[in-house]
Amino acid sequence: MFRNTAVVLGICASIAGCASRRVETDVRPSAPAARAQWASCSTVAAAIHAAPQSHFTRTRGGTLEIPSTVLAEHHCGMRVVDIRERDEVEGELGHIVGAQWVPQREIEASAAQWRHDEPIVLVCRSGRRSARAAEQLEALGFRAVASLTGGMLEWQSHGLPVDRSTIAARDDRDAAANSDATRSTHEAEDAAALPPAERLTVDALRARLSRPDAVRWSTAASILSAGSESCIDGRSTSPVLGTPGGDVGELVLALTALEQLTHERVRETALDALLAEHADAFGRIYMHSDAHTIERIQHALSNDPRVSSERRPRDRASTIALLLRPPHELEPVVLEHFTRAEHIGCGHLRTMLEHAESYQTRADLVRASLRAVLRLAWRRPESLDFEVLEGEHHEHGVVEVRVRRAVRAHTRVPMLSPSVVGDGVFIVHPQVEAFVRDESAGFLSEHALDVVGVPADEAALSRLMLRLGEAQARQTLSRLARGLPTFTVVLDPHAPPTVTTTAALTRSSAR
Repeated sequence: MFRNTAVVLGICASIAGCASRRVETDVRPSAPAARAQWASCSTVAAAIHAAPQSHFTRTRGGTLEIPSTVLAEHHCGMRVVDIRERDEVEGELGHIVGAQWVPQREIEASAAQWRHDEPIVLVCRSGRRSARAAEQLEALGFRAVASLTGGMLEWQSHGLPVDRSTIAARDDRDAAANSDATRSTHEAEDAAALPPAERLTVDALRARLSRPDAVRWSTAASILSAGSESCIDGRSTSPVLGTPGGDVGELVLALTALEQLTHERVRETALDALLAEHADAFGRIYMHSDAHTIERIQHALSNDPRVSSERRPRDRASTIALLLRPPHELEPVVLEHFTRAEHIGCGHLRTMLEHAESYQTRADLVRASLRAVLRLAWRRPESLDFEVLEGEHHEHGVVEVRVRRAVRAHTRVPMLSPSVVGDGVFIVHPQVEAFVRDESAGFLSEHALDVVGVPADEAALSRLMLRLGEAQARQTLSRLARGLPTFTVVLDPHAPPTVTTTAALTRSSAR
């Protein structure tokens, strides 16, 4: 599309309000070219402000998106905001030249300084987090906020220029001060409202849920189109729709139910095509690890004699790069390490692998599913959202989230941040899980002949997935959340939260 590299860099340097910034290559357009580009910017900016959504498309779930090529061509007049963490912004993928950096946790505070009619494009690694943040801002009244389709992975795949230099402090100094003030206020509220972890109570949880930033509402349809489903892990700092193991946990559950229903084993050779079609139908696949696990993988790969010295990972970024983009000759080695129990950073998937019989599944099926997910990432990087969680497990309870009506595609469902709700809690959404499993049963029944060689009844598969999913969730929570208080929260956008408590989970419930 662009024939002159200097002009490309000049164009992208003016993204986000057309403010020029130093780029890594320091290639600048000539003065006439720069003047022509500025004139073009003025024209484009006026057109975008007149019809801000003309360059955006809306997904099935209702989230606005903009493709990388469209943003590169029609960038002026749009505020481009990168919501990743600093190490990501300055890491291997780099960042879009001129993008404003606002970490996702501070997006609402910074957005208080922006106009509600201003065209805004949010950027993350794969488009998953930015889609959530776009919905978050839309709920606050922003009328033209979009997620960059496929995130920086998609941007880089088109060969569009990036900046890998140290990113400057955020442009909005007032927003930073506002964010600090807001955070200090919330910390003070937290200290007053939340008792120590061992004394998390109904009243404390109700106080947390009454805070304006505690609940973010989405639609059930957006779970499928924007990839909003996450694991129940309490270390997440983003609002989640929790299900054990996230998308990969749901994949293993669905395949396990299919095997039990048909009495046939899943053919691993069919999983690559199945996952590709799943990504096309439902969007990106979420999987998480954690910092400690990545360190173990780094150590193992660095000491594996099959990995040459120049290929050995040196830090977290190079370890993740080797996992997600290995050279062809190392693919079997990476698959082997990736599917070891000690190298699985998701507690649900790890315990499922270690105690497969208790989960009514097969360890080989868990490994086959993990291998298929990783191979999908190699073929289609934009299809996997791989998140690395920080810190230790210090969850203070289990929160089961419900709404007052049946969940359908259009139903508004609440997303909660574990860190906001209770300084770290396991969050599960059983009604949302049932909705997703019903949709997954329909998809998998259509592909049953390819996957197991015999047809499968959709209704029977859906019922079995629901029962098996409940049993697997009990297994994980009884192991990871033993002794923690459990709460049922009923939320309604038009009514105060209802919070009740049940007995703490015990290990005795685990078979």
